[in-house]
Amino acid sequence: MDGNAYGIIDLYTMYDATHSIANYLKSNGWSKKKDGQKKAVHHYNNSDAYVHAVFTLAGKL
Repeated sequence: MDGNAYGIIDLYTMYDATHSIANYLKSNGWSKKKDGQKKAVHHYNNSDAYVHAVFTLAGKL
């Protein structure tokens, strides 16, 4: 997604990458509930270990 509204999608810029990731997660079930969040991350990587690692690391930030 063009997060900085420059008319070009460049996933190497923070704004476009952040908006694109958010759009992807929302499109795949992200919600305020932990189950929806895990579903969205699991859709990206179909590995329970990966999902667990993502949420473990996120909890430490």
